[in-house]
Amino acid sequence: MKSLHVHQRPPLFQTFLDKITQSHDLLVQVWVAYEKIARQSDEEFLKRYNGDLDVQLIFVGLFSAVSSAFIIDLKSELQPNPSELTNALLTLLMEAGFNRILTDQSLVLP
Repeated sequence: MKSLHVHQRPPLFQTFLDKITQSHDLLVQVWVAYEKIARQSDEEFLKRYNGDLDVQLIFVGLFSAVSSAFIIDLKSELQPNPSELTNALLTLLMEAGFNRILTDQSLVLP
């Protein structure tokens, strides 16, 4: 993948800029100096934040992989156990079959 650099300019623009920099006009010299300082600042900014972005993307990738592994491993424990509900309902049916009075203590549902 081709990386983009701030200091790359079209050849025609570079030729024009070379002729302007030889000018003795003070305003032109100020803008040429400004452009040079801005280009250096932009290059430093891009170098610094491209490196930071690489580290952040690696961290995010590793974090999502580890999180996914834990979620897949614990998926069976996150779902309710259907046998517990079946056992609780069978217990209620047995108590109802024996004509027992159902109280809050006997209604233990998972």
